[in-house]
Amino acid sequence: MQSAHGQTVRDDVGYTALLNEMGADTPNGAGITIGIIEPQRTGQDNPDLQSWLPYPNISDISQATLTDRSGGSNADSTHAARVSQFLFSQSDGLATGIAEANYYNLTDFIYNKLVPLTNYVSTLQPSAFLYSLGAKVFENRINNISAISSSADNNATLLHRFDWATAHEDVINLVSAGNSSQSPALFSSSFNSIYIGITAGSSGKLGSPIDNIYNGFRQRPDVVTPMRNTSRGTAVASSITSVLLETARDASATFSNVSPSNTQVLTRNAEKSEVMKAVLMAGADRETSNTRINSFAKDEAGERISGEPEYIADITNYRAAGYATSNGLDSRFGAGQANVHNSHQILTGGEQDSQEDGGNTSVSLLGFDYDEAFGNGAGDANLNSVASYLLPTLTSDANLDVTLAWNLDVYSGDGLFFNALLYDLDLWLYDVTDNDEVLVNASLSSVDNTETISQLLSAGRDYEFRVTTEKNVTALLWDYGIAWRVDQESDTLAAPLTLESPQMSPSALSFSASSVPIPSSLFLFITGLFALVVKKHARQVRSKQ
Repeated sequence: MQSAHGQTVRDDVGYTALLNEMGADTPNGAGITIGIIEPQRTGQDNPDLQSWLPYPNISDISQATLTDRSGGSNADSTHAARVSQFLFSQSDGLATGIAEANYYNLTDFIYNKLVPLTNYVSTLQPSAFLYSLGAKVFENRINNISAISSSADNNATLLHRFDWATAHEDVINLVSAGNSSQSPALFSSSFNSIYIGITAGSSGKLGSPIDNIYNGFRQRPDVVTPMRNTSRGTAVASSITSVLLETARDASATFSNVSPSNTQVLTRNAEKSEVMKAVLMAGADRETSNTRINSFAKDEAGERISGEPEYIADITNYRAAGYATSNGLDSRFGAGQANVHNSHQILTGGEQDSQEDGGNTSVSLLGFDYDEAFGNGAGDANLNSVASYLLPTLTSDANLDVTLAWNLDVYSGDGLFFNALLYDLDLWLYDVTDNDEVLVNASLSSVDNTETISQLLSAGRDYEFRVTTEKNVTALLWDYGIAWRVDQESDTLAAPLTLESPQMSPSALSFSASSVPIPSSLFLFITGLFALVVKKHARQVRSKQ
């Protein structure tokens, strides 16, 4: 998508900067197989046929093999064509190295992969204990879900199964928001996906409350991209993630440890779903100067205003009054506009353990950590309910962006996936200069599974950010990903947040009963504990690759 100035989306999301820096070594998604879940559309040329494969008018995706995994498409969808274009085409995609793309009809994915039709009555409620726990839901590590559907289908049955499979199979699912605040997307309430909006800030949020876990009060989107609609915007985010995943999986890299996945497969920590989400969010731009026309004028209902010219949408007032959320984000833009250059720097900054897990005295200005068993649950060989990361003394004022991400724990032992536990982790920032500990900022949401702090840091000071678990009603033993970026070269430094800012309201600092997450049964926790203890033991044997 080129503007009158000749720029493409690659310029605005940092890929051109990455190309200029790395040249021929720039990752492009090579070796990544992408899953693309599409709505069933009437064929472009033949309205009697249904399609979810790209209309064959985009010649520069010919490097990839396109496979219909649902069967029966007539390869005639313009929607799938545009998603593919901005994901892996040679002209507009970042992930031009993708050689395999698998396409799924949304309805087929739901009833034959996610929730097998034979198990459910018409209301999509369980009719019997018929799940095969060995069945795999996702066949690809990254899945682009640009299929918008009615929020009436966005129910607990689908969401529990979706979040369980995302975490259990450790896949990265990028879910498109609706194109207005009135059109929440299917899976918009999921915890374990990455929810994508657009920089114009007009994308859908959440549907109506579903149950005590999917309660509709959480922050969405997670990040945005500078595109005219959310389907293409999600394709750009998937393209960015494919580039990052190629980097994370590089067998010659030394910046990541390995540990067992939930299916007991040794996996680089850099490619864990929690780390990928944290890296994407921590690298996002809170302020932008885009080069391309990327938005339509819309009315309050989110409908395009006829006759109004398209325009360049930018983020200029991040976390303005009324838009700041309790988990440190902006309700319109999430963590900001995705930037692959920033996120790539974070990723290659390397994995760095907390002090409590034997890390160095201080971490670098760029980096991430994956803790596969955090907390003080029974059987933990290294009890710690706090994880501390000390930054080096700054030589100049700088912006800090740090994001903590973890998955919802969906219990699968009953085969119905109904019970889920949202652990409550918090993120804190302290000034620890001369060992005089002063609280600077915190992100303390009790309904989200991400926490973010964006803060201006002062030169000559020492700062430490920490992860804590004290608000949980049970002894926590769980994994998380955290990513951070300290930018001492930014042209525009953010205004400092204070204890009076929306992120640090007095009520946010209260450990009242209202801040305790709604737990599933104690039996649920104890039953699932054994697998987590196994994960903790992996810390003694993991090694640099």
